[in-house]
Amino acid sequence: MPRLTLHIGPRRAATRSLDAFLKASREALAVQGAVYLPDIDVARRFGQGETAAQTVEAISSAAGEAEHIILLAPCLLASEAVTYLKELSAAVPLTLTRFLRQQDDALESLLLSGDGACADIDLALSHLAAVVPWLDHAQEVAAMKDAVGAESVRLSVFEREQMPPSAFCAMLGLDERLDFGNMPRLNMRLPAQMAALLAQIDTSHLPEAKRGLLTDVLARAAQNTDAAEILLAPERRAALLSVFAKGNAALARDWFGAPLLFEEAKPPSDAVLVELKLPKDSATFLEKTVAPLVLELSRGGYLAAR
Repeated sequence: MPRLTLHIGPRRAATRSLDAFLKASREALAVQGAVYLPDIDVARRFGQGETAAQTVEAISSAAGEAEHIILLAPCLLASEAVTYLKELSAAVPLTLTRFLRQQDDALESLLLSGDGACADIDLALSHLAAVVPWLDHAQEVAAMKDAVGAESVRLSVFEREQMPPSAFCAMLGLDERLDFGNMPRLNMRLPAQMAALLAQIDTSHLPEAKRGLLTDVLARAAQNTDAAEILLAPERRAALLSVFAKGNAALARDWFGAPLLFEEAKPPSDAVLVELKLPKDSATFLEKTVAPLVLELSRGGYLAAR
């Protein structure tokens, strides 16, 4: 059985970009005996009660002669799937990888993506454990370690700027010397108005591909706008980070030999806050949100893919 690398997230840490990167790199991966299997949805299989043995059978059938299999499961919580991951590890040499993203930045990014479980910052903070459990890196890393052992866990601190291919290669145990080209940046924040618009659209009846298409249209329409918007006031940001401070400090010490896990500067105290609400001014809404969306639809080939 070949070795398996499973990237288990978290969300809003460039998983969509990593997916595109791996799909575009099939030939380069094959050179070193690796294959990416985007159709093997480990999180869905686990959620539907499929056994680890069934998952391994599906992987084996799809892997061919590959010596190294790569899977992405950004919605899989290790803390909920410890037994499942242990069983996978017993059947196949398994490495688990994870990006660690600063919690306040990750929460804002989720809410400005339009695909969050909650589009209201107050509700998100008051129901933190239920809404964004994947923000607790210490808990998730402990579960990963329990499942496969520390030697089979790879961690990297997520930087908001575009990640170089070498960073992904190192995380996934690939040869960094191969030129995989430029890393796409797809996992974008949206301007607050576009995120609010997407939150108003009931996409639950749409298949996953169609939901992704809608998000992609909005993200591309927003590429020329300033989406680095701030939702959390300084005191609320500090309160949120304090929830995870002890765990973050332990990860920094135990895994990176450093005093701090995250070193990004916090937004200035006088930074202007935005609200996830549609503008009352219809002219502004048409100019800033609707017009870019229509233009992107007209030139992106999306109508043909409907």
